[in-house]
Amino acid sequence: MSPKRIPTKPDRFMRGGIYICNLPTQTVTETTDGRVHHRNGVERQGPHPCVVISAGEFNDSQANGLIVIPMISAVNVDLTKFNAVPSSWVRVISQGEPGYVLVEQVRYIDRSRCKRHLGDLVECDLRQVENKLKQLLSNSRMV
Repeated sequence: MSPKRIPTKPDRFMRGGIYICNLPTQTVTETTDGRVHHRNGVERQGPHPCVVISAGEFNDSQANGLIVIPMISAVNVDLTKFNAVPSSWVRVISQGEPGYVLVEQVRYIDRSRCKRHLGDLVECDLRQVENKLKQLLSNSRMV
């Protein structure tokens, strides 16, 4: 008789998976001249495609959270307001369309905010995102 095995929890959210996530509004509180002001932050909010960057072991061990990075479509973004694409963005292909992963906007969100699986980043794009994230979090200068 074989010993009973404890079934493992399925890894529903895989690293590199792209999901539509409902990102919450981040409110910023500032005090100027003795008055308190509230405003919306600059972070992406509302439904956006996001790349899950947390590892499968983390996703399985955390009851409710995922680490994600928002994406934008390169087709719909107005790059004219930038002198150049920000160095913290990584250009990727998602569902046959060009897009950007906004690495500077890493978020920890409740997994219930992930609504629909859109696809997965290809391995080379995921490596680029990981490398850019390492650069962003290290003391080295971003290029």
